[in-house]
Amino acid sequence: MVAYSKCMEMFNALRLFKEMGFLGNVVAWTAMISGFLQNEGKEEALDLFWEMRRKGVRPNEFTYSVILTALPVISPSEVHAQVVKTNYERSSTVGTALLDAYVKLGKVDEASKVFNGIDDKDIVAWSAMLAGYAQTGETEAAIKMFSDLTKGGIKPNEFTFSSILNVCAATTASMGPGKQFHGLAIKSRLDFSCMRVHKKTELGRSAAEKIIEMKPEDLAAYVLLSNMYAESGDWQERAKVRKLMNERNVKKEAAYSWIEVKNKTYVFLAGDRSHPLQDQIYMKLEDLSTRLKDLGYKPDTSYVLQDIDDELKEAVLAQHSERLAIAFELISTPKGSPLLIIKNLRVCGDCHVVIKLIAKIEEREIVVRDTNRFHHFSSDGVCSCGHFW
Repeated sequence: MVAYSKCMEMFNALRLFKEMGFLGNVVAWTAMISGFLQNEGKEEALDLFWEMRRKGVRPNEFTYSVILTALPVISPSEVHAQVVKTNYERSSTVGTALLDAYVKLGKVDEASKVFNGIDDKDIVAWSAMLAGYAQTGETEAAIKMFSDLTKGGIKPNEFTFSSILNVCAATTASMGPGKQFHGLAIKSRLDFSCMRVHKKTELGRSAAEKIIEMKPEDLAAYVLLSNMYAESGDWQERAKVRKLMNERNVKKEAAYSWIEVKNKTYVFLAGDRSHPLQDQIYMKLEDLSTRLKDLGYKPDTSYVLQDIDDELKEAVLAQHSERLAIAFELISTPKGSPLLIIKNLRVCGDCHVVIKLIAKIEEREIVVRDTNRFHHFSSDGVCSCGHFW
């Protein structure tokens, strides 16, 4: 089953699972759920999880830790009640998965409660909680947590450094501590956030090339290098990076955004036209586009990293997944109610400007959680990130 899953043959994996009579084996159930999640089958994984429960098979801590990665099709609160009954939330494996799921939804208070309840906190749990503080802009809490874990003799890993450097990159007030963290982090190659925010292009290119040498499977390094070449208009070098990615089977993750309206989750891809209300969604986008231009907005096409003309670049920007999600939520929720959008990748600079203006035009509070942090856009058109993310 595992071999079929790794080869993306989930139909055969499921057939074998049923034929071999594994229906009472929690390890087999967990392997199948994990296989679907690894092959972008979140709905199928969730269906299997509930079927497993109906058949009376009790999940173990690994089952819970796996299913909690199935956002956005599952809410952590759905699983939390079951986890509490088993007392698994006190284990580092399940507790960390649970707090990470809450962090991804911006529920840092809930995540903190779970973190405090974990009996034997390892560096993974510390890093997940630290990432939560970093992404929601709670700078002081993040720096204090980093200080606490180092004083406690826990050795930070690359993810810990990544989060704390994001905090330093996002505020000039932390540049002093940032230098101290850099001294530690230099061994673990994680200065990307600071390089990006402060436009250290050549340094970023050099770092990405070194990382690709050390870790040929590191997607982030390829994307960083590709984007830097595109931003400088060096399309030939960008094409070489893309070719290298294809040769090494390193795949770039598709950008998508999701929202919840009336207890139902909706997922949007860039340029998505699969939604039943697509006509109304695109009409709303057209309306917003007109009003944005009245305010003096001009699309920043430098964020479209494709070798196409400016008119097409503007069309690409206008159909980014977060804009589609916002348009749908605007036409589906009462006026004045806040909006929450979650995106799996970083929000581009042009969308950041647009969302600030939409918040002002529509007089709505808009919260966007991207891969780096939470952005709280107030109804007067100001973002909590201070344009650092």
